[in-house]
Amino acid sequence: MAIEIQTADRRLRRSTVMWTGVAVIVALGALLLFWHFIARRADTLPTPALVAETRRWIAAALTVSGLCLLLLAGLAARRARQARGEGRWPIASARVLRDTRVRHGEAALHIARLLEMAAVLAMLLALAAGALGWRLVAAAH
Repeated sequence: MAIEIQTADRRLRRSTVMWTGVAVIVALGALLLFWHFIARRADTLPTPALVAETRRWIAAALTVSGLCLLLLAGLAARRARQARGEGRWPIASARVLRDTRVRHGEAALHIARLLEMAAVLAMLLALAAGALGWRLVAAAH
């Protein structure tokens, strides 16, 4: 039996590398700006007020992280459903970053199950991030 290969999309690979680089640079810039902001606030605020403000910022970061995890969970669940429906991985309409061997039948269902487990784990982590953020905000008041 011949091995079926889904060929890589070079444009997708280039844009992925470019946007990942942009995201890393933006994240580092935001981190440095936040570091300087907190350092300046530490000079002007009394310690209890600084602790309360820092807790709110951490809670906001946890909320955003939780939302991102929910998006990833949704994507993983959607891909798992598509792989189950087609009985194939990667799904036929997917663009891949590198040449990928196509799996059919039980091998594709195994990947679908892994994606479903990843979706559940991402949802649990999102809920934990949200609960921790809520607790930090509640403790700040």
